[in-house]
Amino acid sequence: MFQTISQTEKQLSGGGFARCSNACLVNLKYKDCIKGYTLYMTDGTRLKISQLRKKALLGACEAYRNSSDSQA
Repeated sequence: MFQTISQTEKQLSGGGFARCSNACLVNLKYKDCIKGYTLYMTDGTRLKISQLRKKALLGACEAYRNSSDSQA
């Protein structure tokens, strides 16, 4: 079964996943840091963040961090 990335994003919403570009959905558990328009993952992967998605990505990172802090 194939799905669009938008459909997958909807299924995973609130589960620690976010889009950094039209083509990339990331698991925030493995986010290292964000510098400018680059998302660094814990394995060293660097992903470009689109201008249109940066604000939403930062919000998702904040929400993920707050939910992780409350579970600790």
